[in-house]
Amino acid sequence: MKYLLILLMICQFLSCDLINGKQTDCIKNYTFEIPIAVSPSKKILKIGDTLTVSMVNDNTHLYDSNGDRIVYFPNFDPNAWFLMPLIDTFPVKDGFLENEILIDSSYIADYIFVLTLSNGLFFGAIETTEFESKLDFKVVLNTSGTYALYSVSSIHKNRKICFPNKCGGCGYNIGYIEGEFTYTSDINKDILNMNHLTNEDKYWEERSGQRMESSPYYFRVVE
Repeated sequence: MKYLLILLMICQFLSCDLINGKQTDCIKNYTFEIPIAVSPSKKILKIGDTLTVSMVNDNTHLYDSNGDRIVYFPNFDPNAWFLMPLIDTFPVKDGFLENEILIDSSYIADYIFVLTLSNGLFFGAIETTEFESKLDFKVVLNTSGTYALYSVSSIHKNRKICFPNKCGGCGYNIGYIEGEFTYTSDINKDILNMNHLTNEDKYWEERSGQRMESSPYYFRVVE
């Protein structure tokens, strides 16, 4: 009994939880991995093809890479931004202006200035419930060239995020929350040459922190 009381006191001090059968300390910071799909996931596409970008998220089973834990987060919204520059030349052209973007009316999305960098596609409202969140948009490809599609989560800007099992309660001051998009297919970086890499570096010049928060995917459009 004496040892049991000591164990309980230690666990209470460390705010221990049992998650997935593992005993873990209370970690107040979260980095959620958010899977995002691009279809078709081919490296080379043709003018006239349609590219679909989509996210379907299981809100009962979000993976937090910071704490190595599974988290329940109802009505999860990653505050998604998308950038799509053409990186064959510099200054880069904006792929959202060079092609046709199709967005379902169930979403609220705006093409606005983003990240002090360039214009981007921001989803102000997505389809979200207690159990699932999703978004998608399509790009009808009308312009040839090499593209970088950047997916960015700005969930950290919401400083009052609450969810049922948030360690430490609510609010930014007691733990940060970040989102990290991960593509479900290869990102096709092998299609880039030194010129592409140089133009990409120039695109992100003086914004290395924002670049680190952005998940890249590459594809080429040909005649």
